[in-house]
Amino acid sequence: MKRGRLATSTAWDNESIFSVGDFLNGLDGAIAHPEVEAHAARLRESLQAQFEQKSAFLDGAIVLNSGSPVSVHRCILAACSPVLAELLSLSVRVTLPPNLVVDDVAWEVLIPYCYSGMIPDIAAENQLAVLRAALTLQMGSAVASLLDQIRNSFQIDSIVTHLVQAEAMQCIELVTSCLAFIDDKFRSVVLEQGFIDAPAHLVKTILQRDTLNVRAEIEVFRALSRWAHEDEPRRRDDFLAMLADERIVRVGWCSSDELVDVEAACAALPANKRTPVDEAIARRRRGEPAAVSPRTGPVHASGALGTGSPLLAPGRPRLESIVGARDHVMFPPVQKLVGHTKGVVALAAVDDECIISGGADGVICVWAIARMSLVRTVACHADAVVALKVLPSNGDVVSGSLDRSLKVHRPSADWKMVAEIKDAHGEAPVCCMALVRKGSLLATGSAQGEIKVWSVESWTCVCAVPHGHSHVVWAMCEWDGRLVSASSDTTIKLWALGEGGAPLRLEHTITGHQDEVQALAVVGNRLVSGADDGVIMVHNASDFSLHESVPLGRPVLTIADASEDIVAAGLGDGTIVLLKKGKALVPHAELKGHESSVMALLSWKRKGIVSGSYDMSVRAWGVF
Repeated sequence: MKRGRLATSTAWDNESIFSVGDFLNGLDGAIAHPEVEAHAARLRESLQAQFEQKSAFLDGAIVLNSGSPVSVHRCILAACSPVLAELLSLSVRVTLPPNLVVDDVAWEVLIPYCYSGMIPDIAAENQLAVLRAALTLQMGSAVASLLDQIRNSFQIDSIVTHLVQAEAMQCIELVTSCLAFIDDKFRSVVLEQGFIDAPAHLVKTILQRDTLNVRAEIEVFRALSRWAHEDEPRRRDDFLAMLADERIVRVGWCSSDELVDVEAACAALPANKRTPVDEAIARRRRGEPAAVSPRTGPVHASGALGTGSPLLAPGRPRLESIVGARDHVMFPPVQKLVGHTKGVVALAAVDDECIISGGADGVICVWAIARMSLVRTVACHADAVVALKVLPSNGDVVSGSLDRSLKVHRPSADWKMVAEIKDAHGEAPVCCMALVRKGSLLATGSAQGEIKVWSVESWTCVCAVPHGHSHVVWAMCEWDGRLVSASSDTTIKLWALGEGGAPLRLEHTITGHQDEVQALAVVGNRLVSGADDGVIMVHNASDFSLHESVPLGRPVLTIADASEDIVAAGLGDGTIVLLKKGKALVPHAELKGHESSVMALLSWKRKGIVSGSYDMSVRAWGVF
């Protein structure tokens, strides 16, 4: 009989009545009659209650790996899995044979599923084990539900591991989903250890895909180089073989200056393998069409890297994604430090060995930067740690928080808290800090526009300006003996510092930014500011006039005087822009890797940059 119609025959055969499995699975939505749906629900509830209460009507058992039996209705499990149907037809007590491996954690999910038809939320670390079991037992509908749950929990740092396991369990649907995720997040995925540890055949599978989302073909070459560099002696042959495959590094779509890197690597190829690469490079230099089609990710699909692209025009300065090149062939990994459970919003250097980061989780993480390792965590605030300063007089660390407090920690005494100022700005959170007068005073700014100055000896307030700004004070610094404050009211204010308890005196207000001013830095004798309007402004010390504006097109959240030649700017899209110093600041390169806004930058010994982001990571970039 057809589904959805009640039986009219009195013969008790499989064709004239609904199967129990049909009722338990809701007849795949085919039953429309309310009485039938209600009966199916009552039947499911009764059978599930019998299972949970270990009823006498349970007529079979599944023996777990631990040896413990779980009593079940044989017909229920048989209806959900052909594998279990066969085993339960042979014995009422089933122990899986050695070739069928199902972890106990999977049984805990799949046996109740047979009764309820529902997969609960599963811890990420157990999802693949349950999926593997569902595939083994041929439970198709459970597999579909599990795949949906796994796809929704994909993470950049574990996606390649998922791909490796999906291939091992021969789950084509999961393999396809993993590859699609990698396509979209390629630039971040290749920076993770999972990609670095991937086997050669999977690296090849990833890099030859047409749908990779890359801004320039050189990004694929650099990903391949970084993977090979991790184990150069063993991976050399695979590296050279993939380099010779024009489907992987599509030389015909590289810009002229990018070809220099590729040619340097190709010099290591055997003569018989160089030919196709040499031909592709020669075609590219002659301006002839590439033999291999471009990637079809978002950028390439628009033709942005076609032969007419301004990115390929000779003599045009081009922003590159840099990953700290060691030489033309291999690129060391950007170091990613993970310790916070929420975004990283503050950084400071404690000494030549350690840096510290403050997070929205209220924690300070202490990092041994040379070893790129987490030394300790200091849980010190009830809300985000938004500012960190190290006192030059004794090395104490001051933290400012959205929980409204300032706290002073002594690293030399096992990070003991030696002072605390609760409600430093009354009911308003602390939003920024700056050391002035050679570190003898600490200035703080609040979410309500108040500015205070504190003595670092007595931790008393020496002066305050209740309405320094009309809105949040986001940044502070000392410039030519003055205190500078920047606010979401779009202004920058310069304050003369009085002696003793003399009040701050407003000397000048700088306007020009069209949105919230988030970042300040002193570069040479000039003040550099960045705002949500996507513009960096450089101001002269002599008369506070505007020296130049540098549009970046994205919110500027933090600025650092990174080296003798470079100023770094952290942007709202997760990019770090490097600007060359000179008569003017000139965008020179971009650092990619963060998945969310870059909130803090720190120059490390004038040789590299440390960055903190809302993506919860700290990254170290060796680019100078």
